[in-house]
Amino acid sequence: PDDASQDGPDEWAAHLLEAKNNDEIAIVVLGLLPDGDEAVQVCTDGVAAPRMGAFLSVFPASLRASVCEEDYSPFFEDAVAMIEDSCEEFVPPG
Repeated sequence: PDDASQDGPDEWAAHLLEAKNNDEIAIVVLGLLPDGDEAVQVCTDGVAAPRMGAFLSVFPASLRASVCEEDYSPFFEDAVAMIEDSCEEFVPPG
């Protein structure tokens, strides 16, 4: 679409990494996204989010779930655990 970002997932990731002093440990990326581009789909409308999915896959600490899930609780429980792990490993720049 005309209003889509001109950059792509690799550029988005590069900008985010630059903002975080190139420290992947300082970044946790979470996405509740349409799942039409996933092997297992919960949504029935076929809407996909391949660019956002590609962005998430750049980072080791990332988590994706379908926006069509009936219960987001497991996603958020996993997200909190991932954030806790990242915080434990994080060393502030200095």
